[in-house]
Amino acid sequence: EPQEEESAISEEESEEIALNLIRENFEGVADVELIDKTFVFLPTDPNFSTELLSAYEGDPEALESWDNLVESMKSMSDSMEPTVPGYMIDLRNPENTENSILAVQDGVVIYNFIEEEENEEPAEEASNETVSQQNAVRSAKDYLDYTAFSRNGLIEQLEYEGFSTVDATYAVDNIKVDWMEQAVASDYTPHSKQGLIEQLEYEGFTNEQATHGAENCGADWMEQAALSAQNYLDYTSFSRSGLIEQLEYEGFTNEQAVYGVDQTGL
Repeated sequence: EPQEEESAISEEESEEIALNLIRENFEGVADVELIDKTFVFLPTDPNFSTELLSAYEGDPEALESWDNLVESMKSMSDSMEPTVPGYMIDLRNPENTENSILAVQDGVVIYNFIEEEENEEPAEEASNETVSQQNAVRSAKDYLDYTAFSRNGLIEQLEYEGFSTVDATYAVDNIKVDWMEQAVASDYTPHSKQGLIEQLEYEGFTNEQATHGAENCGADWMEQAALSAQNYLDYTSFSRSGLIEQLEYEGFTNEQAVYGVDQTGL
């Protein structure tokens, strides 16, 4: 008797199988989402950023840990290839989630942040550029690879590292950076929209940049109010009306403040 053919697994089912397998293997290590045939990994280990920076700076132990992570990602990607061929694994920087630090496809490393930095060829130097200016430019780029800065904030950071104001300003003005997008990428504790604008301005962004960042960061201001309300209650006691007033003082609308307090059960 002719045997019935097994029904083929759909692409959606294959994706679900692969996603569940990845989440199972990286539970407690990273949050994983599937976005347009890319498995996006966001590390949840609070020490990951420190380890990444140590690896970037050449620490042997941190580099070994990074290499082990790369091999683990390659192995995972290779094992997925028969099920979801052509799909990408994209490990993001937890300090700036728009930046990829490792990309692997079908078991092959497409991008490795650490190796790219190690193998980066120096750009042609301007004849009038001093060694200190060259170092300041490189440091400015390194900081932006790690997290977001305003123009003034980056100059101050370079000055803190020992560069003169002249060299720090030269470096920041001689790198390609979209300050509007830096404002969007900045990550802070819960804020109202107005509170976030003020925080970004405090960090050195212009009002235009800060407003752009607040309007394009994708924040749910109701949820921000709820998080802020809970933070206050974790710190001290409030009456219901007192907490609503505090949230309004922080820049939340009355509707947002009431919603936030409601979510705490107060």
